[in-house]
Amino acid sequence: MKTGHVYITTNTVNGKMYIGKTNGNNPKYFGSGKLIKLAIKKYGADKFTKRILFESDSEDKLREKELEYIALFNAVDSDQYYNLHEGGQGGDTVKFRTTNMSEVVTKYWDSLSEKERHERCRNIGRYDKSGSNNPRARRAIANGKEYACLKDILKDYPEVSYSSLKTIAREERFPNKYNLNVKYL
Repeated sequence: MKTGHVYITTNTVNGKMYIGKTNGNNPKYFGSGKLIKLAIKKYGADKFTKRILFESDSEDKLREKELEYIALFNAVDSDQYYNLHEGGQGGDTVKFRTTNMSEVVTKYWDSLSEKERHERCRNIGRYDKSGSNNPRARRAIANGKEYACLKDILKDYPEVSYSSLKTIAREERFPNKYNLNVKYL
């Protein structure tokens, strides 16, 4: 069996840490937790170091020691750690997502500088690929007015559902309910 490790990853920019375990010794692996991954993406992998705390070829012993170190350093509750779970066999991410996600997002947002927040907000539209931002969206005409896509029609006709618009456009009919003539260009 491979020798595994319990390790501590440190962000050299802000000093925050992450305690984890791995089966192997990949020097480029710094952890799989949600917050540590976000931090690596934000700062770059070159800003992180890893130190081995414990070695074993027993998976049970590794789980036990990871739990022990996370508890010893109070890593889940401390703002100085990226850990979100007590460790062992990975966290209950479904339970976590439904109960604490807004806290995690708030914590992450608060960790960003004003400039980084502004940049994230500025880029929101660039990554939105819905509606007229979708390069594959088809132009359409509704009652003689041209639109970049079907979703843009909803701005002028909010009482019509998007699925109804698609049906009207595909079948080129206008139901009496809406008195709307929609066609793809």
